Amino acid sequence: MGRGGAGGTPAEDALRRAEELEGHLAHAAAGGGGDEARMRRECAEAYLSCGRRALQEAAEGGGGGEGDGAAALACLEKAAAINGLWSVCAEACGRHARARQKAGAHADAVAWFGHALSLADRAADRRSPKARKKRQGLADRCIESWKELVKDPATDMDGPYRTALRADPSRAQTHLDMGYVLAGRGLAGRAAECYEAACGADPGSVEARFRAGTALEEAGDHGKAAQRYAEAARMDAGLSRRAAAGCAQCGKSLAAAGRRAEAAAA
Repeated sequence: MGRGGAGGTPAEDALRRAEELEGHLAHAAAGGGGDEARMRRECAEAYLSCGRRALQEAAEGGGGGEGDGAAALACLEKAAAINGLWSVCAEACGRHARARQKAGAHADAVAWFGHALSLADRAADRRSPKARKKRQGLADRCIESWKELVKDPATDMDGPYRTALRADPSRAQTHLDMGYVLAGRGLAGRAAECYEAACGADPGSVEARFRAGTALEEAGDHGKAAQRYAEAARMDAGLSRRAAAGCAQCGKSLAAAGRRAEAAAA
């Protein structure tokens, strides 16, 4: 979104108006007089309008990706910070993310769902049942787009991966599902990160511990793998034979690497 002069786009005009109001607000806050509370509301609403218009213009122009929406996001973040419009701005990002998802632009969708989640997590009402439900919906859609992304082995997914991993930190099954996908692509290290996150989200998950053991072993972290195998075996006797075999293999690998104390523990 350019700054433009007179006769610019609606988003540019909205930005000029928002910046003008922000100047008045700063003057009032410094003791220059005026109704500061009213100015704060008007300034926040102006930046919100600017952000929405910028997203609309980007979408209409066939863009709306991370680069196209940077100015829009900056306006939405300002609106939220100035007058606490975190939930409203999160909804704007979420709508844009869903539009990008519908268009098949899954990398953009993951990024915008991530922005929506980041804003939602700062809302005053974030712990209310309604807000939690909305957040879960955003997280689910974020993971959906991430799964579409990783179907292409050529995808550079470092940013989307990190966003998806943060999207639903408290639900173990989400991390397990991500781990299965990554393991299937041969990305053992990242799969292990997901399984470890699942262990943290659900300390009672045997599946998470056993899967973490297999992924860590494949990634070469034999000491930690043996630890996870042993935990899984203690929690579920049915896994004891498979876990014991995993521990034994890790012990051999550690011994071969000269790490005899760790090998003995495994």
